[in-house]
Amino acid sequence: MPDPVGNARMIFGLALRGISEGLSGNKIFTAARDAGIRLRRTDALKIIADARKLVGEYGQEPFRPMGAAPTAAELGRWPTQGAEGVIQTIRLTYRERKTGRIVEQHYSVKSGQGVTRQTAVNAATDAYQAAAERYQQDLIGAVHLGGAQLIPTQVA
Repeated sequence: MPDPVGNARMIFGLALRGISEGLSGNKIFTAARDAGIRLRRTDALKIIADARKLVGEYGQEPFRPMGAAPTAAELGRWPTQGAEGVIQTIRLTYRERKTGRIVEQHYSVKSGQGVTRQTAVNAATDAYQAAAERYQQDLIGAVHLGGAQLIPTQVA
């Protein structure tokens, strides 16, 4: 019996790779089917479109090394009224079990100097695990979107 959650996760990963190589949604779907991944075409194309939107908004960030923390050049600057440190944002993509609808959640990880992308993703997935179960959602993808250096500023 096909595993819709596992297959959705595999489609999401293939979509990110295929998009980075310039493949169309149909070519990504065909490659997934040829690799033995079974998922309804409409569901697969929704996931591929979601991945394409993600790459369009965040460029190369989803493809940067997971074992590395963002460098100073990769971090934006975010003025604050007193907070210091680094804030990193993760996007979690879920598939609702009953409807098949794709939903997204964003999670921020704050630290003193920044953490590896994988550590930030793990913190986000751990934090949303109970909510996903309560709302009958299955995680199909988690992507590090970027980060910002928090810069305390003086308010006049």
